[in-house]
Amino acid sequence: MAGFYLDELKLENVMNLRLVQIVLNGQSKTITGDNGAGKSAVFKGIRFALGANGKPIREGADHIAVELTFRDKSKHVLEIKRKATATGTPMFGVKLDGDTKTSPAAFLKQFKSELMTDPLGFDRLCDTAEGNRKQAEILRGIAGLDFTAMDAERTRIFTARTRTNTLLDSTRANLAEMAEAPNDTPDEEVKVTEIVEKLKAFEAQERAVSAHQESLRRVNDKVALKCVYQEEANEAIKEAERAMARALRAGEAAKAEVVKAQEEITRHPEAPATPDKQVRVDLEKQISQADQVNAAVRLKRQRASASSEVQKLDAESKTATTAIQACDKKKADAIRNAKYPVPGLSVDEVGVLFDGRRYQDWNRAQRLKIATAITCAQNPGLNLVLVDDADGIGPEVEAAILETAAKHEKHVLFGRYQREAGPTGIHIELGEVVVVDGRPIQKQ
Repeated sequence: MAGFYLDELKLENVMNLRLVQIVLNGQSKTITGDNGAGKSAVFKGIRFALGANGKPIREGADHIAVELTFRDKSKHVLEIKRKATATGTPMFGVKLDGDTKTSPAAFLKQFKSELMTDPLGFDRLCDTAEGNRKQAEILRGIAGLDFTAMDAERTRIFTARTRTNTLLDSTRANLAEMAEAPNDTPDEEVKVTEIVEKLKAFEAQERAVSAHQESLRRVNDKVALKCVYQEEANEAIKEAERAMARALRAGEAAKAEVVKAQEEITRHPEAPATPDKQVRVDLEKQISQADQVNAAVRLKRQRASASSEVQKLDAESKTATTAIQACDKKKADAIRNAKYPVPGLSVDEVGVLFDGRRYQDWNRAQRLKIATAITCAQNPGLNLVLVDDADGIGPEVEAAILETAAKHEKHVLFGRYQREAGPTGIHIELGEVVVVDGRPIQKQ
């Protein structure tokens, strides 16, 4: 369905207007009047009818009512009525070609926008950084660029990468502060208990050798003593023939004892192998160096763990960076390929750009051309542009707005302070239309 032009409007009890009826026939007009005459009430009444918040009701009136009649090139008629009592909730009534819409507010959403067809409202947003971002949001909406999910995902990845990089920096710093482990540091810590057990075994072997040597000494002493007995017996034989038999017997007994002792020596177990003294030295050295070696082993493990963690975190950070770059590229591609109301328009996170320059850096005439085109695109269903306060714009800017609106098949309603009626436009005095296009209006 083509856009609708505002054909006629009727306002009752809107601010200081009692009852005003204006016929526009889809033409651009300037509404003039002195301060307080009621020109602003016309614009507030139109916005009230289109669903703006608040009730611009005339002081002392018990109700407010506004009727707007729109027509398109195909002669379709859109009628919008909104009224309210002084204390009641505003009620909508919408008809399209005589067909009453059961959900008028929802039906009207396709025809109007948040700024209610006001290019000056869009332009004023460029005065602040927050306004610049709002302008970008509006343009993104027109171009169908919804980055809500993409921005949320990018924020999630960015936050995770920030945490990873913080941990990465901390881990790298810790690794840099760690001393280097000696090159010959083993992979496993020294187990002192095992070395102590080996030393105990060595000492036990030493004690066994010592015991064996002591046992052998005692046997040798016993043999030596028996030999003495034998010599004494032999001497007794020589010295006392009369005791020869006895001495012989003693000698034989001693000889038997000697043989027996010699057999005992033969039966005595072999001496255990004498342990190498260097073994003890090596074991004692291992025990004395165990703490130092184990500290080096732990340091080696810590460095290996920290190095591995750095590699892991660095990989995670690079993966996150790649994902962020992919999000940014996807967003940039969408922005670059979007369809904008004016060739050369674009957006970024900061605001709106035109031909690569910030919107706010252009002169006002160019800005208002852009703002009017954006306003027209915001309201494809209504061929109406409202410029409430045109006092601050000169002929060049006004011409730029009209030119841009015409390109989009829109008509413009200006509001301007002017005490006397001019040759064109609609002049209001004391809440009533008194002159239309230079022709006085007779009071009924």
